[in-house]
Amino acid sequence: MTWIAPVFFEDLAEQDPADVCRRALCRYSDADACYVLSVWGEEVRVFPQEGRLERPIDKGRCRNELMLFAIHYLLHAKEIEPANEWISEKDVPSGEAFFRGPHEIPTHLISKRFDGCMGAFREKCLELDGVSTDMADSAYVFQITPRIPVAVLFW
Repeated sequence: MTWIAPVFFEDLAEQDPADVCRRALCRYSDADACYVLSVWGEEVRVFPQEGRLERPIDKGRCRNELMLFAIHYLLHAKEIEPANEWISEKDVPSGEAFFRGPHEIPTHLISKRFDGCMGAFREKCLELDGVSTDMADSAYVFQITPRIPVAVLFW
């Protein structure tokens, strides 16, 4: 059972699949009535009529947070290229207030996991298809969706 409001799936079902695919750089399967979207290198399928999302690899259901993210992306992606200007979560409109408490990005988990071991950090980033960039002692860019790159910086 999902806690995602059905209105999100309904809104997506009402949109023109060609428009959504152009904006979000995804594809639509007429046969399955679903959007096929790459999220962090993994193909996920969003079925707006059924109000569900799945990973085709194992046919398993996805976590509610991933469902909400994927639907929000499909509903609101814009047909623009990234500006190549990096911002922090605090630079996002209302980000300073939103990314606190339960919404705080758990960067401490990365710090704790690698505990100053730059080599292990690099290995893991490469394993996850990160692309090295010169923004910190060690930094990698990940393509979360076709239009959303995210950089992880390690000092």
